[in-house]
Amino acid sequence: MAKKKVVLILLMVLFCSYGIRAQGLSDIRINEVLVYNENTCIDNYGEHSGWFEIYNLGNRTINIGGWFLTNDINNSRKYRIPKSDPNTILSPGERILFYADGESSRGTFHVNFTLSDTDCLIGDSSYLAIYDQSGKVMVDSFLYSLASVKADVSWGKKDDEGWKDKNAEWVILPEPTPQAENVKSSGETRAEAIGRKDPHGLIITLTCMAVVFIILFLVSVVFKYTGRYFQQQNNKKNANEPVKPAEPRKLANAAAGNSEDEVAAIAMALHLYFNDMHETEATGFHLNRGLNQHSAWENKSMIFRKSPIQK
Repeated sequence: MAKKKVVLILLMVLFCSYGIRAQGLSDIRINEVLVYNENTCIDNYGEHSGWFEIYNLGNRTINIGGWFLTNDINNSRKYRIPKSDPNTILSPGERILFYADGESSRGTFHVNFTLSDTDCLIGDSSYLAIYDQSGKVMVDSFLYSLASVKADVSWGKKDDEGWKDKNAEWVILPEPTPQAENVKSSGETRAEAIGRKDPHGLIITLTCMAVVFIILFLVSVVFKYTGRYFQQQNNKKNANEPVKPAEPRKLANAAAGNSEDEVAAIAMALHLYFNDMHETEATGFHLNRGLNQHSAWENKSMIFRKSPIQK
């Protein structure tokens, strides 16, 4: 009974490990290929070499160290990816570039073949593939025609669910996207498309003017109705306030057409006239000194010491 349990556990472990391994293999794919590189990315030697992109579309980290890359259908182990390089560990959604310059001595990501090699053709097509560590299980491959290749134009995998289907079709990418999301483009920028549709700038001019007038109209409407609202609120407030009765004196002044300030000025003038107000008063005193008279406070001799201190 115990032996049967051990065998069952071993079979389950083998089955799970095989399933995980198979899932890891299906998650790795060749995602983009550029044969002739003239103006796109350069390698760490400052050269423009053909390149291809490997992509991990799964949800688990996969190490492709020890796997094989080849352009020869008869030799699946043409280039072995070194195991010792930590950069061969691909996180979910990560992409790495391999330069097909035929110079494998330059590092891990420089393979020993080129993408324009005509010695390994399959009929009229060139071949690129990636194999697992055994060199027997092909993980992904790509066939392309050198006759249709243009400089700085790549092929990339495309699908309707975010470029993540391994069986997605290959499309031409006029704008290569190394280590980035594949985007199929017409090669025409947005500014160029607008210039083609509106060569004289009439549409964009009318659009800008319409936007400005609409904004001004909305601002005027807001100010108009805001002013009306506050005016109505002010009128309601004044209507609710009680009217205070005016004082008799204010009413008399108002009836005579005189303001309070005018009445006060006239009253002061009459008071000064009838009381004969002058500078000299009967009570009190008045200082009226001549220009040449001085007081003791202004005499500097008064501030001298009578007995100077002798040392």
